[in-house]
Amino acid sequence: MDPNSNRMLKTAFSSKIKQIGKKFKEDTQKTRGELILDMKVLLEIANREAAILDKSGRIGKREMKAAQLAAYLARTINIIATQYDNKKIMDELKQLWKVAAELERQRQKRARKGSKRERKHKKGD
Repeated sequence: MDPNSNRMLKTAFSSKIKQIGKKFKEDTQKTRGELILDMKVLLEIANREAAILDKSGRIGKREMKAAQLAAYLARTINIIATQYDNKKIMDELKQLWKVAAELERQRQKRARKGSKRERKHKKGD
């Protein structure tokens, strides 16, 4: 094999690897940026929920859970922005999903209790 063609092959191969690495890095950064923007929207919603007081002017269990979710969202955003290990990011997103799912279960439970109370109240009238 011609030594010049071997060197050209190595150069082309090396160049292609650099292009792939650059494309991966650009795509990853773009995806991270989009994910962080989506998470910030959720953070705003959670912060609004956490700021709602109950009728007595106190913060209730639901609002405390929303505050917990907001804190977890902020933590996840920070991890996505600084962490390059995709597995850690996915693990963090799974944990965030669990926290959000628990908050939703509690919301539905409260809604069912509220509708039962309303039916009892209507029957008593």
